[in-house]
Amino acid sequence: MILAVVIIAAFLDVVDFSVVQVALPTIQREFLAPLAESQWVTGVYGLTLAGFLMVSGRAGDVYSQKRIFVTGIVVFTLSSLSAGLAPSLLSLVVSYRSCRRASRPAPSPAACSPRPSGGAP
Repeated sequence: MILAVVIIAAFLDVVDFSVVQVALPTIQREFLAPLAESQWVTGVYGLTLAGFLMVSGRAGDVYSQKRIFVTGIVVFTLSSLSAGLAPSLLSLVVSYRSCRRASRPAPSPAACSPRPSGGAP
């Protein structure tokens, strides 16, 4: 059961990234944004994912992996809602990409994997 939940959470991330890539031209057209500004929608993805991956892993060690996993899924869901209601490109980038990506490493399998035995805390 636990493996299925982690696989579904990882699949959520892949689907999310693919949907944004497909929707990027529509986002650019709807917000009347130049290409340079609309690239922030995908650029912030990598920045926040890389920045929060190790932090989420350590938080899982300190506060319990289950708590961090559930918190990450809840923040991911709430930021999806705020992205759907975003009135501008800036609010889309902030609410959707940065908040959602900040919460995304928490449910990732790498952040939730246990430390090897004998490792330093």
